[in-house]
Amino acid sequence: MTQTLQQKILENSGCSKKKSTEFLDGSESAVDFEQVFTTEEEARKTLNRLTAIAREAETEPCIIQSRISSQNHRFHLKAQFEFCCQAESFIFQMKCRSSVKV
Repeated sequence: MTQTLQQKILENSGCSKKKSTEFLDGSESAVDFEQVFTTEEEARKTLNRLTAIAREAETEPCIIQSRISSQNHRFHLKAQFEFCCQAESFIFQMKCRSSVKV
């Protein structure tokens, strides 16, 4: 017996629907950041702003590893922000998008 289109839709309506817990599954609690600047001062200011935003988002201490290296008169900032959970990582990223001009 063949199904009508309506029956197929109803039967499969939940197949591709994400569960609310899948979005924040805890798998991505670290945020990597890399950018090249013309001055070391710009790189340090950006790192300080990112650190302040991370401190606002954290509930437990965020582990921050950073390095500024000089190459060809340019300054490469590489940083990683490791939060205790994915929700804090997400909050950090959203705050960065709205407040850090990079």
